Amino acid sequence: MKKIFITIAIVSLIASACDKEDLKLVNPNDPTLVSLETEDGLKAYALGVLEKAIGDRNSLAVGPYMAAVGHHSIMGDDIYVPWGNFGWRWSAVFNTITINATGITYKHTLYPDVSQQALMQANNTRAAGDVNSFKYEWYAAYQTIGQCNALLSALDKDIEFSGNATVKRKALKAWAYWWKGFMYSRVGSIYLGGLIVNDFGLTNSNYVDRTAIIDEANANFDLAVNELTGIPSGDADYEEVLKAIVTSFNNNMAVVQPDMWLRAINSYKARNILVNTKVKDMTSADWANIITLATNGLQSSDNVFTLGMTEDGTKDYTEDTGDDTPFYHPYYFDNESNGWWFVSERLIQEYLPGDARLTKGFSQLENPEVNKRDRGWNFGTRYYFVDIEDGGLFATATGKGQWPLGPTYEENELMLAEAKLRTGDLSGLAHVDNVRDFQSSGLATVNGTGLSQDEALEEFRKERRVALAIRGLSFYDARRWGVIAPLSSGGGRSDAMIVIPSNIYDPEGDGAPDAYPCTIDYNYMEYWDVPADEVDFNEPLAGSVTLHN
Repeated sequence: MKKIFITIAIVSLIASACDKEDLKLVNPNDPTLVSLETEDGLKAYALGVLEKAIGDRNSLAVGPYMAAVGHHSIMGDDIYVPWGNFGWRWSAVFNTITINATGITYKHTLYPDVSQQALMQANNTRAAGDVNSFKYEWYAAYQTIGQCNALLSALDKDIEFSGNATVKRKALKAWAYWWKGFMYSRVGSIYLGGLIVNDFGLTNSNYVDRTAIIDEANANFDLAVNELTGIPSGDADYEEVLKAIVTSFNNNMAVVQPDMWLRAINSYKARNILVNTKVKDMTSADWANIITLATNGLQSSDNVFTLGMTEDGTKDYTEDTGDDTPFYHPYYFDNESNGWWFVSERLIQEYLPGDARLTKGFSQLENPEVNKRDRGWNFGTRYYFVDIEDGGLFATATGKGQWPLGPTYEENELMLAEAKLRTGDLSGLAHVDNVRDFQSSGLATVNGTGLSQDEALEEFRKERRVALAIRGLSFYDARRWGVIAPLSSGGGRSDAMIVIPSNIYDPEGDGAPDAYPCTIDYNYMEYWDVPADEVDFNEPLAGSVTLHN
């Protein structure tokens, strides 16, 4: 039986669109992996690991990881996307929106009686092609895992290294284990189940539960820890490897030192606990584990792995259409003139009065967008993203900015904040203040101001929404906080700002649309089905976990 994901293009390295100065490859398509029998070949191969996830133009799912990030930000209500590309608009099909002041209830224009789950499952076929939302994160993960397995297999051989061979080998192994842990984490945090595949060139049909996938992610993080432990910060051979395997457009001069990397692993392991357990199901032991991990997690001065781009898009992972422009990057999608991702009113409303990040990151449209392309009332906004080159935070027209690929200091601090606040330690607000100061919000401190636990948690909730916007995390929060659950089960959002068409509701009588408080019944899927693109070619063994909701 043909196994599609783990074996496709597993030995190809990186597309020709990338900067040739970064990609000194040795016979990159040699199926015998001759290119991985030298130090230079290993570095070049490691350099190309992420290309499969972010900018592969040769697979069945181009730019799969950024497509997946889009879905997370859509369902977490950071953004809205009216386009069907990558199946984006399908993941935003809500149940109902009700205007609080009138009780008028609206259902989706095109699919008034069909759930998000039914629509997305209907598109979970190979024939659906681009609009199958389920396939993108799966492709990104398993192509990356396959690349890392190839790298680890090559590193088990007797290869001659210059300088300190032990340190260089350890750095390369840590790179492979880190990205395996990263991608297994993504699989276990969105799909009902997945495959554990740790042998180069091989796969299997034993689909295991998502919790087993998270365990495998953490096991790979532990293997990375084993490799990094003992390498001192500033080691010359280590830095040589890191600068060679991180691309220049991903800011390779800001080296992630071994101690920083170890802290990033602690932060990711804390994330894996947090985002895969609903708040109501969290135990005191879970919160204690998060506090322990995050206390040893990322610090404000730590470098992290990021994704950048170049102005013409031909020297990075992001170029797509051959027209010398970047594409697969959140900051490109957010650019107003490009017109791909649009800021949600539900994100804007989280900013507190006087927050400098609001005025820096967003500006008001001359005319509000309302029910864009007749996709639904949630497809509208009064704001747009300001470009980084114009002083903004989340968008660019010229390839500016570095987008964090994994956990950051702010995320780590907010995990500490939540764990402490939910266990009654109101000093957790100090971590909220730390994040606001780090991001130059200009807001007054809230720690020690006499807030109740409920008030403190609301302060935290707003900050997590704002500080971690457009990072592919908001859906996890909506799921674990119960927001995406049916309204009838206590889910939904009762204070959601929605731009309402003036012919439906116009209390000012000026004929202009505006935003008003509404109640949204999202009723979104919590964990996704495994894509048909995998299952059609790799039928589950008896005893495999259920792959469909």
